[in-house]
Amino acid sequence: MILTLTGASGAGKSTLAKALVCLLPSSELSPGCTTRAMRPSETAADVVHLSEERFSEMRERGDFLWAVEVHGLWYGTLRRVVADGLEDRAHCLLLALTPEVLPILKDFARKAGYGDEVRSVYVTSPEPSALRARLSARVDGNETIERRLDDCEAWDATARSSHLYDLFVPGEGDVELNARGLIDTLGILKPNQSGTAKKCSIREG
Repeated sequence: MILTLTGASGAGKSTLAKALVCLLPSSELSPGCTTRAMRPSETAADVVHLSEERFSEMRERGDFLWAVEVHGLWYGTLRRVVADGLEDRAHCLLLALTPEVLPILKDFARKAGYGDEVRSVYVTSPEPSALRARLSARVDGNETIERRLDDCEAWDATARSSHLYDLFVPGEGDVELNARGLIDTLGILKPNQSGTAKKCSIREG
């Protein structure tokens, strides 16, 4: 199955995803492709960083099921990764997505006969001071930070009226508690699944 995580920049998608991977024995975060620089908290297993030229070549070849530009940077998800994630019902593949590609995923899943194998979660932005601190650690310049703060407010408002999401999860508070609540509410961890949660440290990033 596929679990999607959507939220504005700095909302806490990556941190929630890492918590879910720790708690779910049969899960993994799909390393999406992007042209942005690697963040200090990331590893090569988290995101595939590509040059703009390489990303463009793959996009033109049709390797991506979707590719979007956000804040001047490109993000994409490989078609084969989505297809494999839908077919493996005993595995939970986590995808961090922007709102405009969710209908593409759901349509692709429906046409492939796996419409019930997609769950969509929106991570709401934390309160402004906490969000500003997160963004300050990622981007340079007050103008850029202010623009992204405005974007976060708009994203959250649009998400609540979109009917695209199965669940809204706060991007602040106890991330492990939020992750456990998500798992229970959506019924992702089936009673007949075996295995134990992975032991790992969850850090905001």
